[in-house]
Amino acid sequence: MASYRKKLKYLGCPELAVNSSQHKRPAAVKKPRRAELNYLPPHPPGETTQNLEKIRVELLREVNIRNNWKIVNEMMARTFSSRRKEIVEDSPAIEQLVKRWPALFHSTQIEEEFKRLTAVDLESTFIGNLDNYTEKLLCLFRTKGGSAGCKIRNFMKLLDQDDGVDKRREVVICCLIVYLSENAEHLIAHYTDIRGEISQDDLAQHTLKIVTKGGSADGSPLEAGIVLEGVQVLSGLSGVAKACVALFGLMYAVNLSYPKTLRYTFEFFQKILLELDSEKLSPKILSLKNKLFS
Repeated sequence: MASYRKKLKYLGCPELAVNSSQHKRPAAVKKPRRAELNYLPPHPPGETTQNLEKIRVELLREVNIRNNWKIVNEMMARTFSSRRKEIVEDSPAIEQLVKRWPALFHSTQIEEEFKRLTAVDLESTFIGNLDNYTEKLLCLFRTKGGSAGCKIRNFMKLLDQDDGVDKRREVVICCLIVYLSENAEHLIAHYTDIRGEISQDDLAQHTLKIVTKGGSADGSPLEAGIVLEGVQVLSGLSGVAKACVALFGLMYAVNLSYPKTLRYTFEFFQKILLELDSEKLSPKILSLKNKLFS
């Protein structure tokens, strides 16, 4: 197989070339091992870089037409190889990507792009497994002691006020972060501005964050959004769990590394909830998995 891969690299297979130690490129584009099946695919037969660029420009018009997502999806699938080459090799800023590929930052296309990369249904797999493990996770959280246990119990008190499905998922995710010795505030920031607005100065402080507003005692629904590199790329999501799904999909779509302060949380999302590369676990996640399946 090593000889076969070497021959493919000499024939110009882009994924093998970009991961070659002899291929000199910025460290920022080094491939993370996250079970992508189509990390850097070649162009489809008959397609050229120039032709795919023309389709990208047409896509800018199509994405602004209402109820046009079938055509948009076809064009996004057709330009997948061109987009991956741009994202992996050039590492453009998020602001630039939003301008060049606005459809990529729509919740529907996040799902589609994740499936193109991994062949996994993002939301149904993530939410389905989260719900399946909820009762066992809550039992584990109740046994946690020390300062982490106090924080977990404070989160779980929220279920006494609202035991709805969305709130339950939110509480489980927040408790999970604390259980893994990480800080929920590194992932989620809640804003209580009476106007429901988040200023540009506030957004600029966040490199990668879920921002929420609403969900107050007066019954206003909780809305969540996603901020990447100081740019709010998604808004109007119904709940923290849906926002976690979209954020995780975007991290794959735009090739972002997991933040070090939340590496165990994202490893749990990837390897336990989405079952991607689930054979290779850190000791902390392996211990949690053994408790879940015991």
